[in-house]
Amino acid sequence: MSRFWLVPISTSDPFTLGGERFICSPDEELAEFRQALSRFRPQLLLPFKAHLLPGEEDTDACGTEHVPFSLAAPGDIVFDGKALHLSDCASAMLDRLPAPEEAGRRLDEIEASFATDLPENVRTWLGTMRRWYGQGLRVIMLKEEP
Repeated sequence: MSRFWLVPISTSDPFTLGGERFICSPDEELAEFRQALSRFRPQLLLPFKAHLLPGEEDTDACGTEHVPFSLAAPGDIVFDGKALHLSDCASAMLDRLPAPEEAGRRLDEIEASFATDLPENVRTWLGTMRRWYGQGLRVIMLKEEP
């Protein structure tokens, strides 16, 4: 079964997945969260398949067959061009992410769209995104497939 991770981007150069990432679950609450995001601001948090992030040097192929890192491992994951190369597909996706300031404004609209009785997990996810955006970080959702 696929797992979805909410992930801060610590730096753009080198591209770094922040170590504070976490799995979004349960699935029912994740579905409600994703539906609200896509209904009001579809490009705010597009899911991206984790295996498409890494690429191989000197190739146009997007991604790799196997993910050469573990999202569950502690710490940052750095695509420094040595151990991990960022694929062209991932670079293109990252270019489409909104700036943290704009994303924070969009998040206000999304939060207003939810009923007042939000599940605790959804409140946590929104609060974490707001904190990351407030720190000037961009945020992505990675889909990890078995």
